[in-house]
Amino acid sequence: MPVVIAAISPKAVLAVLIALGFAIVIIGLIKEQVAPGNINPNLLRAAKGDRKLAARLLENAKFRYPGKSDRWYVEKIIYDQERDGAGSGRGRKIEFNSRETRDKLWTATAFLAFFSMLTRVMGDVMGRDRV
Repeated sequence: MPVVIAAISPKAVLAVLIALGFAIVIIGLIKEQVAPGNINPNLLRAAKGDRKLAARLLENAKFRYPGKSDRWYVEKIIYDQERDGAGSGRGRKIEFNSRETRDKLWTATAFLAFFSMLTRVMGDVMGRDRV
């Protein structure tokens, strides 16, 4: 029995490539980790700007609790600092870093633009009329 391969439209190929590219970007953002020479800004803030102290706290946490993610270590250190009274005060203090906020807004906007474009392309591929 012969196998019939359906022709794939260029729009469908484009939609799939765009979706794959976006998925790669999102995975990269999720797996983004702090470089070994850099210290997480939240950890540095918990250590009151003392890089050596932050590095020692991170090294100690990794020794005491092996096999955890870097994010887990940072959250554990901040929690312990606040619990012991060495943190930034009662409860979590919400601070807005303008660069961090701008980056998050850009990511959210890019996601919405991509999703809008993808639904438009998929609508065209499926043969649906746009309103």
